[in-house]
Amino acid sequence: MLRQLLLIGLSILVETGMSLANAEGHDIGIFQQVSSPNKHQTKVFMLATPYCGYCKQARYYFRQRGIAWQEKDVSKQNIAVPVIFVCGQRMEGWSEGGFEYYLQHCH
Repeated sequence: MLRQLLLIGLSILVETGMSLANAEGHDIGIFQQVSSPNKHQTKVFMLATPYCGYCKQARYYFRQRGIAWQEKDVSKQNIAVPVIFVCGQRMEGWSEGGFEYYLQHCH
């Protein structure tokens, strides 16, 4: 299970351009810029499944607010979803308030 999560995490890093922090905690890479329809730059990536209710709520929220996001279907892995990365910060589960908190603290 841990190995599987590590492999998924590494594939996310490669696909999104995000990278790990160095020993001092400084980011040594950037999260890929994704353009949204309202020209606002967002940095959102979600691990999800097609049948997850909270994933559907997150997608609906993103669409209604014009927030662009990237998504990886992890339905073949045994992972609790959604896991949402906002500007590199990991958010487990879904809540509008939680997402807005992370989005407001994007750098």
